[in-house]
Amino acid sequence: IAVQFADLHDRAGRMAAKGVIRKELRWAEARSFFYYRVKRRLAEEHLRKQMCLVDAEVGRQEQTELFAKWFALFDAQADYATDDKKVAMWFEENAEEVAQHLDSWKKDAEARKVAGQLSSVSDDAIVAALQSLSVKRREQLLAKLKQ
Repeated sequence: IAVQFADLHDRAGRMAAKGVIRKELRWAEARSFFYYRVKRRLAEEHLRKQMCLVDAEVGRQEQTELFAKWFALFDAQADYATDDKKVAMWFEENAEEVAQHLDSWKKDAEARKVAGQLSSVSDDAIVAALQSLSVKRREQLLAKLKQ
């Protein structure tokens, strides 16, 4: 009886019904499935690490939502959450586009960080900080502000 009880709990159908796995795998497709799953996860983790270097507070859920949003710009029909092969191929084939999205996100994150810091200091402190910059750098910032 114990063997039958354990066997009922370890079957793919039961695990899928409980939501532990997304779907049952056929043995013939397992190698391909796990290849693209690992390839996708490695690409995601690489991006996650780069994002955490800029903003350590960014959570996995927020990162995943950003990746899904960027992927939807490429293929709105595919499901980011479940289509590992398509997502892995997107990361690989569109590395430049992904890098552009990441750079844009980094600029926004840095801007939010600086704005948060500036909101809590006095105007005199901001002026003092700007005066400590080189003349050339101050002129560059003024030119950008005038745009």
